[in-house]
Amino acid sequence: MSATDRAYLLVLPKARLPVDPGDRDSALAEIREALVDVARSVAIPPLGRCAVRLCWTVADDLHRTSEQVEASARACADALAAAGVATTVVDHPPRLNRGAATALLVDVRAA
Repeated sequence: MSATDRAYLLVLPKARLPVDPGDRDSALAEIREALVDVARSVAIPPLGRCAVRLCWTVADDLHRTSEQVEASARACADALAAAGVATTVVDHPPRLNRGAATALLVDVRAA
């Protein structure tokens, strides 16, 4: 199996979903920076066209909108491009689950 045939599961345990409009830009910047760091640290090779699936797990009962989740998906696509992993990102609808702790899982694979 070549490196481009593999799937990469990147975990951002301290990511914040951009809920508060006044904090949105900061939260999205943190997601981008953290994902660039993680993608580079695991040495994902350049994949060109990528399929990306996001799964948010949140520990609270705050209302979330699809726009907030979609904004995080765009931030992840930007991060993968900045890390040199993706030239084009084909994203799938992100999922939002309830769990014991907040985390963002990003599944990346060549498309």
